[in-house]
Amino acid sequence: SFKARHIKGERRKEMGEILMGEKNPSKLWHKKLQKLNEEDFKSGYLKNMPNSKNVLKTLKYEHLKSNQCEKEIFQSLRKLKHHYDNLTKEKVIKGFIQSINIDTFMIPLWTESDIEFFHTYGSSNTLIIDATCGISAKINTKRVFYFAFLIHNAAIKTEPVPFLQFLTDEADEQSLAFATRLFLRDQKKKYYNQISKPNVAVCDLSWPIIKSTLQVFNNLS
Repeated sequence: SFKARHIKGERRKEMGEILMGEKNPSKLWHKKLQKLNEEDFKSGYLKNMPNSKNVLKTLKYEHLKSNQCEKEIFQSLRKLKHHYDNLTKEKVIKGFIQSINIDTFMIPLWTESDIEFFHTYGSSNTLIIDATCGISAKINTKRVFYFAFLIHNAAIKTEPVPFLQFLTDEADEQSLAFATRLFLRDQKKKYYNQISKPNVAVCDLSWPIIKSTLQVFNNLS
């Protein structure tokens, strides 16, 4: 087993900044582990690294909290929304955070560029809907789910591109349909009632996703 290496002071801040570029902090731990020479590995000490992957997750969390503009999460989100809105005040669709709903937690995320992207490519490519949870602390004592709607063109072998994202603590049919309709409402606003309709949609075997997708897109004229 590896012996502890405490990370303090400036080194702790540096590690926090490095970890901001890592989606999964434990990957950085494994990268460092692979670079150890045999002597260091046998000694059980990791140079400039903690002895636990969980410590890296703590460092990333501490760095995120230290850069949060307000201690209270919803106040911080409101300030961030206001900032994005000001940056895009000349556009038809302003900002990136489109609304902040607290009682039933829901944060729809898209920009005017995302709407333009879907309007151009949505009807001629595959729609992929992906969902995951556990990416943030609980809100209102509930787990937070992250949903992403992506466009994929298999013919040119590119990575799927997200255009609609949202966070919610209710992963039911009504919540998913609500977020999708908000996006389509903004598309109508941008393109004078014109809406793109995908021909093919792909998702995991999730009945709420399947039902909400059929409900929203099949009702489009």
